[in-house]
Amino acid sequence: MTTATAFDLTALVAAIEADDPARHAAAYADDVVVEIHNRDHGPGDPLVIRGRDAVRALLEDVAARKLEHRVQRAVANTDTGALQVSCRYPDGLTVSCSTAFDIQDGRIARETQLEIWDA
Repeated sequence: MTTATAFDLTALVAAIEADDPARHAAAYADDVVVEIHNRDHGPGDPLVIRGRDAVRALLEDVAARKLEHRVQRAVANTDTGALQVSCRYPDGLTVSCSTAFDIQDGRIARETQLEIWDA
């Protein structure tokens, strides 16, 4: 009988709220696929990020903007998880992000993010 590798949801939440790209990226599998739907990329043309290194580059870009991130809800088991995150830019602009992800071997293997932006 094999045991699934545990996913560390607490570490992921801490990395998001600390705005720590390296720790955040560590939650992802090497070959992760992240699909992002936002004000620039609708359902017919999502932004697709492939691989942990590309995810980390995106997270580093976001960290450079000095946003405040607060995880409002977080759930996960060995196979899947979801987060709701509120983000605030230094100028007061807010973004709400909901994400659902699949877990394999204790890491995020596939993720879909939906972002809602202020005007």
